[in-house]
Amino acid sequence: SNNGVDFALSTAAFAYTPSATVTGMSPRSGPASGSTRITVAGNFADVLEASCRFGSAVSKAASVSRAAVICSSPPHAAGKLPVEVSSNGVDWLRYGDFEFKSDAVVLSIHPPVGPETGGTSVLVTGQNFVQGSSLQCLFGLNLQVPAVWIHATAIRCTAPKHAPSSVRVEVTNNGVDFTGSGASFMYTGTASVT
Repeated sequence: SNNGVDFALSTAAFAYTPSATVTGMSPRSGPASGSTRITVAGNFADVLEASCRFGSAVSKAASVSRAAVICSSPPHAAGKLPVEVSSNGVDWLRYGDFEFKSDAVVLSIHPPVGPETGGTSVLVTGQNFVQGSSLQCLFGLNLQVPAVWIHATAIRCTAPKHAPSSVRVEVTNNGVDFTGSGASFMYTGTASVT
């Protein structure tokens, strides 16, 4: 209506949906280079598409289910930003902060060789390693092992069992995003003394 009395006969539908809720977020931190896949848990019944907002940067959710929304973090300088979720791009639910940290880098490993039976204690040197329960090493494509934090430039990992071959060693601070700069670790056949 333009005058509060006469109303247009044409209509448009407005859908009321149950209020979404947010109950958790994982991981809570990631590299400053972005692209961390963040799972925001909650109740998203009747939500067909969603967006996440990191500060003022908005990213469309890659996946939406009744129990979770998955978004990718944007690139951002080190620091914290609030994370919010919306089903319509107007009404936002805030859960908490996501912390952007300087990207971890692997520079070298020592020793670079060990037996196929595993058990070799490997010193990994690099940059921006963060102490915490999510600090891990990745040997090859899928062998993740816990790391012992020494300081921001050194951690120690125990090589898992693996068939003889050369594999890359990468590091993650959050259990999700791994370095791409790794070093090679050579698994050799088990030596024997006769």
